[in-house]
Amino acid sequence: MDIAALETLIGHRFRNPVLLQTALTHPSLKSGDSTGHDYQRLEFLGDAVLSLVLAEALYADSGADEGLLTEARTRLACGRNLAAVGRRIGIGKVLRVAGNSDAARIRESDTANEDATEALFGAVFLDGGLKAARKLANRLFGSELKMDTVRVEQTRSAKNRLQEQVQKDGCPNNGTRIEYRTIQASGPSHARNFQIEVWVDGIRRGKGEGTTKRAASEAAALDALASPDFFSFKPAQPKSNRLSF
Repeated sequence: MDIAALETLIGHRFRNPVLLQTALTHPSLKSGDSTGHDYQRLEFLGDAVLSLVLAEALYADSGADEGLLTEARTRLACGRNLAAVGRRIGIGKVLRVAGNSDAARIRESDTANEDATEALFGAVFLDGGLKAARKLANRLFGSELKMDTVRVEQTRSAKNRLQEQVQKDGCPNNGTRIEYRTIQASGPSHARNFQIEVWVDGIRRGKGEGTTKRAASEAAALDALASPDFFSFKPAQPKSNRLSF
């Protein structure tokens, strides 16, 4: 894929091609680049631009509360999702990297695809303004910007939902406490497997497995939320120091 093909794919023809060239310049090439710039400054700008246009689109599409809107924006702008977007438009294929043995690895890496995608938003904003950035967001995220509050609620962090539910069922000042305990960690460094249990006020409420502690904790929280007796659970009340005769 060439630069013209990328411009067609994203729906924006650059008036200032240097901006696109900079957005596609990996830091490994900085020393040999005639412009003296890589995509890092544009990445900084693009991060803010992306956050704004996503927030604007989600706000306009839904009457959801701040929490759900924040969750939706975070999900769309997270590193993993941006890396997937970058791969979908083939940004790694046109990334300008140093010609060494790491070139192929860099082009495929999550970090480079995520960073270059953010830099692309910065470049489009400088070249065409906020209107062009909005258009790019609609082009790259499409129907994901149409917010289904039920779907967003289902994809929210299970740990956050568990915390909210526990606080709703009991008063945090009464000593309600959530603990995630690693029960087992096995396997080689490149293929680890973790087993984690979640305990609420000293009672085991769920168990989960995952290749990272975060994933296992999410699975444990989801297991707790799925328990049929969880929502009838009331945290233990603190013992009173008052004496009765």
